[in-house]
Amino acid sequence: MGGGFGGGHVSTEQIRPLPKTDASTRFEICFSVQSVKQKYRYELDLGQFSTHGIVGEEKLSLGETDLFHQTSDAPNKVVWIKEPRLVDVPQPGAIAMGRMPSLSDVVVAYAALTEGVGCYTFPNNVMLDGAKNESGQSGFQDSGSNYLQTMKKIVSNFQDASARHRIVSSLRRVNQGVSSVELNDLRNPQFAIVGHLFNDLTLELKLSQESEGFRRFYAHLLALYQQPSKLAMLFEHPEDGVHPGAFSLLADEFLAAPMDGRGQVILTTHSPGLLDRFTADQIRVVGKEGFYTQIGPLAMQQREALDEQLTEPGESDAADVVISKHVRVTALKERWNEAPSEVEALLHRDRYRQLHELLKNRNISTRSSKSFPVRKLVIRSWWRFVISLRSTARKEKPGWSTAASSSANISTQLFRSRKD
Repeated sequence: MGGGFGGGHVSTEQIRPLPKTDASTRFEICFSVQSVKQKYRYELDLGQFSTHGIVGEEKLSLGETDLFHQTSDAPNKVVWIKEPRLVDVPQPGAIAMGRMPSLSDVVVAYAALTEGVGCYTFPNNVMLDGAKNESGQSGFQDSGSNYLQTMKKIVSNFQDASARHRIVSSLRRVNQGVSSVELNDLRNPQFAIVGHLFNDLTLELKLSQESEGFRRFYAHLLALYQQPSKLAMLFEHPEDGVHPGAFSLLADEFLAAPMDGRGQVILTTHSPGLLDRFTADQIRVVGKEGFYTQIGPLAMQQREALDEQLTEPGESDAADVVISKHVRVTALKERWNEAPSEVEALLHRDRYRQLHELLKNRNISTRSSKSFPVRKLVIRSWWRFVISLRSTARKEKPGWSTAASSSANISTQLFRSRKD
């Protein structure tokens, strides 16, 4: 995600909401850097009719101090509200970030928002080719194309050799025969070699000979263990191409990175299997309302179902929750024929009628003993049923408060440390 943030490489139309490419678009980003005690705040307003790279407003603050602030007071006319502390002040109008190389605080903020962020969406052919460089990027690049250079940096870091061992340890949990992943030549690497142990002998295979799932899993590990670490890493659908059995291992690595100080992790997923590895507090729901995208926490109904252990995070379909809670409550009260109107409406749909019948006929005990709670029996029956229904086409309309359908993105955010 590196490159000329202030260089105008990306047109404003590319980052405005479709189809309203003339809509006023504003960004507000709060972030911190480990070596800086105070927090940064960066605000950028593209303006409603921004042309020729002219911004509507731009402001960078460090703590309570404004480092610079420019805003438009008329169409295509921008003035400084707070000039940067320079003898030769640049002309206002264009994005100022990246145009003040002598102001250290501004340079740190610029580096954090560009080189400090990685956005990873690995293609199907990740790590099939030799080393390539994407213009304007440093560190492990967004497509994983410079994996050889990334491996070399990890190998050459003698101050911390644990990264190599932890990477191989994770790969060995996926494939017990893996003994090493190394470069064919440390000085001029052309490809990577994966060692497989057979009867105390090592068989060498090129990384390109490994399966797509193996290469994708390894790509995520390189991103998480790259040196130096990113401040934040964003992963788009990390479950793609990865064997479901490796989801828990991948989740463990995502959780470990911020705890070890290797950067904040944000990921999006459609996978219930991966989502189950995170808590409700770490989950955000992405929903679409008209032409707008909204992001927020789980709905109250879903959180209650998770707290009562009626559902797992990957089963956070609000309609399923309604049916399950009705079955549990009415079973305890022995009033199966008394259902709220919302449940009656759902039971007209074949899917929820089957769920209701399955739960009702599973010999659920109604005793409230602490050692044998009813809710645990409900969970297991429902969990198996929901998993089997995930493979079928779902026609329910995705909703913001429900976060239910398979077409809704789920964002999982792992904070850099518990103190944050």
